[in-house]
Amino acid sequence: MVSPLSLSFFTFFLFLFLSHPQAQAQSQSDPQSPTNDPPTICIIGSGISGSSVAHFLRLYSSSSSSSNSNPFSIHIFERNGVVGGRMATVNVSGQTFEAGASILHPKNYHAVNYTELLGLKNKNPSSSSTSDSFSLGIWDGQKFVFKTLSFSSNIPFVDKIVSLANSLLMFVRYGFSLLRMQTFVEGTVNNFLKYYERFESRPVFETVDEMLKWAGLYNLTTRTLQEELIDVGLSPLLIKELVTVITRINYGQSVSISGLAGAVSLAGSGGGLWAIEGGNWQMAAGLINRSDAALHLHEEIDSVSYLGEYYELNSTKGNSYKCEVTVVATPLDELNIQFTPPISIPKRKLQHTHATFVRGLLNPGYFGLDAVSKIPELVATLEDPDLPFTSISVLKKHDEKDFTYKIFSREPMADILLDSFFSVRQETIRIDWGAYPHYNAPEEFAPFILDDRNLYYVNAFENAASTMETSAVAAENIARLILSRFFSQVLLISSNLGSNSDGEILHGTVNNFLKYYERFESRPVFETVDEMLKWAGLYNLTTRTLQEELIDVGLSPLLIKELVTVTTRINYGQSASISGLAGAVSLAGSGGGVWAIEGGNWQMAAGLINRSDAALHLHEEIDSVSYLGEYYELNSTKGNSYKCEVAVVATPLDELNIQFTPPISIPKRKLQHTHATFVRGLLNPDPDLPFTSISVLKKHDEKDFTYKIFSREPMADILLDSFFSVRQETIRIDWGAYPHYNAPEEFAPFILDDRNLYYVNAFENAASTVETSAVAAENIARLILSRFFSRVLLISSNLGSNSDGQILHVDL
Repeated sequence: MVSPLSLSFFTFFLFLFLSHPQAQAQSQSDPQSPTNDPPTICIIGSGISGSSVAHFLRLYSSSSSSSNSNPFSIHIFERNGVVGGRMATVNVSGQTFEAGASILHPKNYHAVNYTELLGLKNKNPSSSSTSDSFSLGIWDGQKFVFKTLSFSSNIPFVDKIVSLANSLLMFVRYGFSLLRMQTFVEGTVNNFLKYYERFESRPVFETVDEMLKWAGLYNLTTRTLQEELIDVGLSPLLIKELVTVITRINYGQSVSISGLAGAVSLAGSGGGLWAIEGGNWQMAAGLINRSDAALHLHEEIDSVSYLGEYYELNSTKGNSYKCEVTVVATPLDELNIQFTPPISIPKRKLQHTHATFVRGLLNPGYFGLDAVSKIPELVATLEDPDLPFTSISVLKKHDEKDFTYKIFSREPMADILLDSFFSVRQETIRIDWGAYPHYNAPEEFAPFILDDRNLYYVNAFENAASTMETSAVAAENIARLILSRFFSQVLLISSNLGSNSDGEILHGTVNNFLKYYERFESRPVFETVDEMLKWAGLYNLTTRTLQEELIDVGLSPLLIKELVTVTTRINYGQSASISGLAGAVSLAGSGGGVWAIEGGNWQMAAGLINRSDAALHLHEEIDSVSYLGEYYELNSTKGNSYKCEVAVVATPLDELNIQFTPPISIPKRKLQHTHATFVRGLLNPDPDLPFTSISVLKKHDEKDFTYKIFSREPMADILLDSFFSVRQETIRIDWGAYPHYNAPEEFAPFILDDRNLYYVNAFENAASTVETSAVAAENIARLILSRFFSRVLLISSNLGSNSDGQILHVDL
């Protein structure tokens, strides 16, 4: 559950207060309607799940249909008088505060898109916890075991200083475990971002298990958060204190919560948090309004019966509705809907959270303090059943002796209890709600399709994690399921869910590539490049040109002609007609954080060979590889022969003359030659230059530079002299740098002979970089160990972190 601490990656739901015009409920004494009527989709629940299903049904059906008329009608049933389900605002002394879904994360891309679509305004969350100088205290019932500094200032610079000091205090107490926690969270977030990929690479999922496994998230639901964090090296103190505080506030539970829900809970501890001005409930209201849905307020559905070709829904008002498709978009755990025939879902307990809002003044003596000003703005508690509350946070400071507070607790807060730690209470409002599942690893999931026909359950996904954004993600999948199963509609529209109107495109390619760093338990060994690319959702990018891909996502012709072309020419010596994946890799390095090895990147190869206890044969070229039954014979130009049970080709075969016996077959591939010319001298200030790029490597003085020139043809002296006024030294290198990319790409096999002759560079037709080569090499090593040595690799591989716990930034 979200609090002023802003510690949830996505955001969570509460009651939603919205007076929405009542749609005219069409009561049907005879639920049979004329056969030529469009089918009806009935949605039970008007929260973010139900409103998102309606939105995506309309969005995707209109995008795929040439007709202007709606191909189906939508009815939404809400038992309360307001829409929004578990989102709500609360009015305290005439002022409105979020009662539950207080914050949104910058990577809540559905929420971002909803906000733009509906013309809603963003604001910083009202809680003081989002300010730089926000203060936190961890209370054990007797004392504060940890407190940050508290200093209120209207000067941003001062707030920044306080924030930096608090960060230092955190680091002193918890050390590098904080970085390891960040790495763990970022890995989860990167996997979750796969749910925003285009339809071409993102399947429709019929089960929650399948949906989680595809994104590499399933294993996190099989173990507790505590187990996961111990494995990644977090200190017991950090887990006991800060992590426990976060899970208690966000989900009302301890670190025994399942791993994925715990990671989601931790993920929002960064910056950039936001909310909707006027209340987050407006997203659900706006989506329902745009979906042209008939909204039935104060109408609770008490039975759903399948009657052959449709479902009959009966309400507590005595009305009956005929629905060809029915969507349950509310948790079934505490409802008494009768299903005929009966459905079967795992028994699940909801975690009840009590939110108490108080306008008044805390008693500093309760906390052993002598002034209200010394009480932290967020008082969070450790896991102790004797502690009466989970957290107390300041929502608003009216003056020195008048505050509005929000209290989270697992049990109701009685007046006598509140009076023990409040010296003044002007107004008190209590809300009790079944906020989210009580998480227990390993999690068991209800089906998305409850009856193998057309009865769907959005909230099945909540046992993975319960937030507004996860509900929207599940709802979008349900909408796609309905359109593909009931309407047999294939969805191939270009979905760019990770971008906003400012053109900030989601780095989907990089996020997909990060799947290659997953643990072995969720990452297969691949025998073909096609299989390896399809698993990560990258294959389709190799079938089209970069230019085609960028036009589809709305890039301007000018940007493609100029900046994109410059990037691909420098990185691959080719135009924007390069294949899409290679082009995306070329573009991916346009951000910051670029680095190199001091003394030369070659030291990586030298060091790895040295550590591998390998016999290194320099100046020895292999000119033939012959399979002789149980081994390969490699012959070199020095006249030496070597017997090898396994042979690995780790260099491009395109311009080599190695003779293979028996012959091998690989697609014909042309290498793109790049001519790198290094000149120490001085450029002519007004040259006419036939080159790809010229860059300054070093400035020695005002008339002495070292330059690097890339060109597609050799740079002759006469040509260099035409644009250099001085040349002290010139060095030329001609090398077949990388494949000449042509979409659709065709890939050589990883296994060249169906036995034990392997080819790492087969992957280069996808993209050619140091990192892609390392990824392919790791797969080849796993192939050899699993095929030749029959060894199953189940070691815990955490390839996305280094010894300091910092996430590895892929060198694309």
